[in-house]
Amino acid sequence: MEWVGALRYSLALLALLPIVNAAFYRIRPQSTGVLVNQTVTLYCAFNGLTPSEVVNWYWYNPETDDKLYHISARGRVASEFSRHSIVGSSRRGEYNLRIRDVQPGDEGNYRCSVFTVRDAGDARLTVVGIRVA
Repeated sequence: MEWVGALRYSLALLALLPIVNAAFYRIRPQSTGVLVNQTVTLYCAFNGLTPSEVVNWYWYNPETDDKLYHISARGRVASEFSRHSIVGSSRRGEYNLRIRDVQPGDEGNYRCSVFTVRDAGDARLTVVGIRVA
């Protein structure tokens, strides 16, 4: 009868394995504002990433364009985003997006996501211009 208890315990542990090994946000991107010509970093980090999972950054501005732009995958930034870079330690699951010399056209929604994490949220970047009186 003792083996039945051990079997139940083992089955319970096996049922939890997919949950324990699933990727999840440690730091979710947060909406922020930045002055024109400054540098901004949007933070994003995951726990539980497997080597096969790819972290992606996307951008779109719902007020000007309905197109979704793919900024980066696996820490590599697409060539058309020359002022953007991925900073942080991929070993620690950090995939922070840094944008240098921010311009008004950079305003919009940014998403850091992994295919296996369904609850990806957007962070709104607001660009504030400097007015000279």
